[in-house]
Amino acid sequence: MGVITLENEFPVAVAPAKLFKAYCLDTDTLLPKILPEHIKSSEIVEGNGGPGTIRKITFTEGKELSYAKQKIEAIDEENLTYSFSLIEANVWKDAVEKHPANQQNLSPFSISCDLLKFQVIMGVITLENEFAVAVAPAKVFRAYCLEIDTLLPKILPEHIKSCEIIEGNGGPGTIRKITFVEGKELSYAKQKIEAIDEENLTYSFSLIEANVWKDAVEKVTYEHKFVPTPEGGSVCKRTSTYHIKGDAEINKDQINDVYGKKTAGLFKVIEAYFLANPEA
Repeated sequence: MGVITLENEFPVAVAPAKLFKAYCLDTDTLLPKILPEHIKSSEIVEGNGGPGTIRKITFTEGKELSYAKQKIEAIDEENLTYSFSLIEANVWKDAVEKHPANQQNLSPFSISCDLLKFQVIMGVITLENEFAVAVAPAKVFRAYCLEIDTLLPKILPEHIKSCEIIEGNGGPGTIRKITFVEGKELSYAKQKIEAIDEENLTYSFSLIEANVWKDAVEKVTYEHKFVPTPEGGSVCKRTSTYHIKGDAEINKDQINDVYGKKTAGLFKVIEAYFLANPEA
């Protein structure tokens, strides 16, 4: 919680050793030279260039970011790996405790923030959420994973018209179709159950067809783990993996809205149902 992770790869038509030298070793002299319109100076203010070294980068006037301080965490010239943390800057200071940038084979970087964790890796976006429910894990699992076809239209009639298995028997490989009420952006969705474990309360399915994102997303896989809380409730830990088609782009804020906030709302409706019907 409170972590956002981004992973990127940047191809460069220069040998790795040269690139490592420029980006990791010669940055203080090179950055102001090749980016004079952006960077005023780059200098070591503490240390000798090894782990623990603190570097201050001062940007030219008029930039939103006026300065930044980096702390080198690790550097390995032999294996061409390098990591540093952004420990101080004039932006994000009220929201971000630190910004750890991990470069392995020169592929940055990570950033910390709020409730979600995003990973962007070569056409794959991964989003992690946790949903707290004041109901025991076994009950939530039963409602969300086993009795979804009858329960969803019952507790969400203003959103869901029907939910039915169109292939399979409820186990792995089963395909379920959810039809939404008219007027919704999402009119239908087909899910394929990938795995279900009633003993360990784990469940995963893939969204294999829907009327939204069909030109941008190959499929989305959702993995769920239901765990108990000391208060007798539960937390659903979910990892959502979006497989993007080619160079297509999708709005990450929309992902958060549709499959973050709305799913949180779904679990609250399930919670309200069981609190109102404790014997259910």
